[in-house]
Amino acid sequence: MIKTEEKYIELLLQKGVSASDLDSLLIYISLKEHLLFAEELKKRALSLGVREVEIMIGDTYGLHDMLKETTIDEITLDNPKARHYIDKSKWDEYAKKHGGILFLTSEIPGILDDISQEKIQKWSTEQFKTNKFYRENLFTNIFTWTIASLPNEKWAQQVFPNDSNAYDKLYEAILTACMVDNDDPVKAWDDFFSRCDLITQRLNEMDIKGLHYQNALGTDLRIALPPNHIWVNSNEKNSKGNPIMCNIPSYEIFSSPDYAGTNGIVYSTKPWVLYGQIIEDFYLVFKDGEVVEYGAKKGEEALSRFLYPKEVGTMNRTDRLGEVAFVEYDSPISRTGLVYYETLFDENASCHLALGNSFCNAIVDGEKMSEEELLACGLNQAEEHEDFMIGTEDLSIVAQTPDGEVPIFENGNFCKKLLRKF
Repeated sequence: MIKTEEKYIELLLQKGVSASDLDSLLIYISLKEHLLFAEELKKRALSLGVREVEIMIGDTYGLHDMLKETTIDEITLDNPKARHYIDKSKWDEYAKKHGGILFLTSEIPGILDDISQEKIQKWSTEQFKTNKFYRENLFTNIFTWTIASLPNEKWAQQVFPNDSNAYDKLYEAILTACMVDNDDPVKAWDDFFSRCDLITQRLNEMDIKGLHYQNALGTDLRIALPPNHIWVNSNEKNSKGNPIMCNIPSYEIFSSPDYAGTNGIVYSTKPWVLYGQIIEDFYLVFKDGEVVEYGAKKGEEALSRFLYPKEVGTMNRTDRLGEVAFVEYDSPISRTGLVYYETLFDENASCHLALGNSFCNAIVDGEKMSEEELLACGLNQAEEHEDFMIGTEDLSIVAQTPDGEVPIFENGNFCKKLLRKF
């Protein structure tokens, strides 16, 4: 292990899941090529006092082959060939015993482009049945979780095409985005969150009723916010009061909108990789919270299937917003000019929205509410939550407050007047 990777491991364990507080930790890797890294993580976690550490290996390539070779009716938990790619009950197991889960993802953009939307939807639906407790308690902090990334060659070639050093360049870009290039990455994130916490506090003091987004692409969108909403960031605390970080990296401040209060049009600004399929240059038109029109230059079928799944009900509305998030255009990841084709990074280079499920911790006492109570408060309930990027260099965001209209963003960044105290 090189020193930089050692610092990355420390960041994931110390700042990510606060490993010294854990009795048990599940490390999930989406590609088996990262097993050696996971084993180093396990060794270090055990040395920090974690009693039980388990590695769970995914297989994105195997998932593709399974979906390609099986019929839609065979994509069930009862089918031995499909079970490995569906069964996420292990996530429920660790959530129920208040353990930690560290996800190490590695995107392969476009890997499922040749798979029908019906099969992908069936796989997704069946998978969700196996980790209900995990999903319902994702933001209650009764268990700890962190998502981070490792590179792979195909992903690297997507970001740095025709470059013989693509893998190393992507790894370096990932580590830099995660502040691992600092002498002390944990302290670097603590310093960043000190400013972030102050901005979050200021937004909460404003009692924002709604937001108006505009840019030269044609985005003209109004989003209502529910009463008692809360602005939060990824500087979270676990059940013992110690800092944790659910996304590494994370440069966003976010909340959840009123699911019936979005009107207007919004244009995407970065590719959206959705279940291994790429959606590009798309727009969404909202009326009273619902997507009533859409279009995409690439991946329109995947977009349609996500917006309007076959099994639609009160608790599965992916055609409504579940998140609004502020990220400055001048953020560290944005300044690289890279498109990562991975939401974890691209969302932290751009203001973004999410379709689907809302955050229970984005409203006062939301962690104590049932799905029905959250819905009654205006927070969308769905089985899925997927972010898409809308930030531009000229993005303007104006907040409607009891004191009138207050600019939040000008030219893609927080307004200097908003930040005057900081």
